[in-house]
Amino acid sequence: MLVYVCISAHGFGHGSRQGAILSALHKLQPHWRLVISTSLPNTFLKLAMGGVLFEKRLCNWDVGIIQPSAIEADNEATSRALDTLENNLPLQVECESRWLRFQQDSILIVSDIPPAAASLARELNAPLVWIGNFGWDDIYSYIGKSFRDKTQKIRDSYYQGTCLIRLPFSMAMDWSLPEIQVGLTTSEPRLNLQNLGKLIGWHEIPERKYTILIGFGGLKLNDIHCQIFDNWKNYHFLIRGIEKHISMENWPKNVSFLPANIRLLDFMPLCSRMLTKPGYSSFCEAISQGLGLHVVNREGFAEVEVLERGLKAAGYYRFLGPLQFKLGEWELNHMLNTPFSSIPIDGADQAAWALVAIANKVNQNRFILK
Repeated sequence: MLVYVCISAHGFGHGSRQGAILSALHKLQPHWRLVISTSLPNTFLKLAMGGVLFEKRLCNWDVGIIQPSAIEADNEATSRALDTLENNLPLQVECESRWLRFQQDSILIVSDIPPAAASLARELNAPLVWIGNFGWDDIYSYIGKSFRDKTQKIRDSYYQGTCLIRLPFSMAMDWSLPEIQVGLTTSEPRLNLQNLGKLIGWHEIPERKYTILIGFGGLKLNDIHCQIFDNWKNYHFLIRGIEKHISMENWPKNVSFLPANIRLLDFMPLCSRMLTKPGYSSFCEAISQGLGLHVVNREGFAEVEVLERGLKAAGYYRFLGPLQFKLGEWELNHMLNTPFSSIPIDGADQAAWALVAIANKVNQNRFILK
């Protein structure tokens, strides 16, 4: 069985959760070929997959939202990028379908969550499984009339699937498909605390209560000023996403920069709270590791309301405005709001079992693409 996975390169969240799901799938079916088709960097994919063997096909399947910063969106640039993508996709689909036929193997197409995967599956008459907590039709419909035609075309693609594996914190995804609902999709930390401390130059591990993780996915945080950390001298901050300047003497001693070759998830056992933007994978990982979340609101992102509603249900949290974030008013010494529910944390295993069941039906010729 060859599992061909189209992954959105909009940030690192889609790749992170597929790393967890595909790693779980590999444990169940170690002989299956895993092919990841995306423009995400190889270094990130290897980190997400944690030693699980995979093949990479360098493809760009979607655009997402063009973002000038971690909390801003550029709708005009997004529209132009979508037009360019539409012109490039036919040749890409032709090349990838030719390559897949040459493999002479049973094929399962998985998409998180590029709609163009429907064209590839249709070309091959292969089953197609969507995995996600939103579709780009949900996102673009929020923008307004200027995206109406693009939204409808994308929605038509999502109708062409075998089933949907629905992740938590989900939007409508009303595609008239059979659905399998799963819990939080996250893997486990891989390194022990002492080794992590050595990686960031600690002689001893500080108290977890006063250690704060700062990360905004694959986006940069160049607007943050080093003087802000003087507001929180009793805390120590682990940061990724700030481009370090040549001269580092201005940075306070309570800031440690994290190496790029270790996942944020691996550092979470050192921390009590995380400062971040609304993001599916960040929420899943933090909740699974018992971290409180200080979440900076983002304007113009349709999925934010759903993510924040889900966080209220399942996580410990505080919400911050963009100005609060820039001024360093992070409320780290405030009590966290408490959840009123919970979500299972074995969603990666659940999704992997679902893929195995679907693939078994593929081998029995019981699934035909709609």
